[in-house]
Amino acid sequence: MRLLMVNSLYPPHRVGGAEQSVALLAQALARDGVDVHVATLWRGTGEASVVEDGVTVHRVPLDQPDWPWGHERRPPLSRAMWHVRDRANAEVATRLGRLIDRVRPDLVHGHVLTGFGGGLWGEVGARGLPLAQTLRDYALICSRSALFRKGRPCTKRCLDCRMLTAPTRAASRQVDAVAGNSDYTLHAHRAAGRFEGVEGRPLFNVVPVRGAGARGVRRAAASGPLRFGFLGRVEVEKGIDLLLDALPLIGREGWRLRIGGVGRVETVARLRSAHRDARVDWLGQVEAGAFFESIDVMVVPSRWPEPLPRSLVEAAAHGCSIIAAEAGGIGEVAGVAGCSTMVAAGDAASLAAAMRDAIDAPERWRSRLVPAAALAPFSEAAVVAAHHDFYEAARTRASRRKAGG
Repeated sequence: MRLLMVNSLYPPHRVGGAEQSVALLAQALARDGVDVHVATLWRGTGEASVVEDGVTVHRVPLDQPDWPWGHERRPPLSRAMWHVRDRANAEVATRLGRLIDRVRPDLVHGHVLTGFGGGLWGEVGARGLPLAQTLRDYALICSRSALFRKGRPCTKRCLDCRMLTAPTRAASRQVDAVAGNSDYTLHAHRAAGRFEGVEGRPLFNVVPVRGAGARGVRRAAASGPLRFGFLGRVEVEKGIDLLLDALPLIGREGWRLRIGGVGRVETVARLRSAHRDARVDWLGQVEAGAFFESIDVMVVPSRWPEPLPRSLVEAAAHGCSIIAAEAGGIGEVAGVAGCSTMVAAGDAASLAAAMRDAIDAPERWRSRLVPAAALAPFSEAAVVAAHHDFYEAARTRASRRKAGG
């Protein structure tokens, strides 16, 4: 099978876990014998193709006046105009059409489509190809992709979001099979009227596990202060300010906090200035594996409804315990860790209480077995098999559509 995957970014360009998840899936499918092509955006002025890890990566220009994945804050009017243009970007749609004609895939698999606008589904539909879509954010129903605005989760969809994303409602019916990286993500789109009549399912990401025994993963015993960790974009949505606010409420010694990740310069400077504690280590950009080895407990204090934080599963795969907020799809995977607890989203006091409990019982939170069965759904073999089933469902529906038309 020849497969064309489409995602806004692809390594080395990345801002979150979606890019890594797509790359690991593409490489795993290539090892399984699939002829995998990936279409992605870049800041170059022309198109370029290269084979990386068995995957043919096609980089196409964004065809927008500015690049939205930097750490600079853009003016509101500029952001609004960017989204308006993204919904009807004829240039990138034409590029996608030409690329599809060159690659001649048997099936197209969309992922994060920000920057590609509505071009992909229309170009695929015009050629009668099977079309699968994985939901990794909320861009199809929210102009900010996050269901989060003014420091809090959205309880209803804003007028501008409804207007900007209105075309995706009817267009989503062109998709032959849809998946969410969590049940929560898929249900949020269903509730907004997307993918009516389209078969849906959750699909996990590949999460490599190193050093696992027959029973699973167990960390070596450690001593000293209990080491909490935060890994992700340093911004309000991720709850970093909430985590820092919780620290004075712990009322215990015997802990450290390691913060990995970057954000807007002004945001990081403000947080560091407001929270001066020698027990907090600001690490900036880090290598994820080494970071997880350096902590005991991963803290995921998200305020926004995270579809499914890749870092949480990666932490568990390294034997870390988990303290996480009840937000989005987080609860669907937090139990993977050998020791985990959930706290109310947006509640610094609840977060502090959970961290206090961990500090009071460090052996329990440090030395826990992560069973092999808990990690099995994220293995390369399991994820590849699930995607072959997913693609077969898309091909079957596409064939029925053709026969009915």
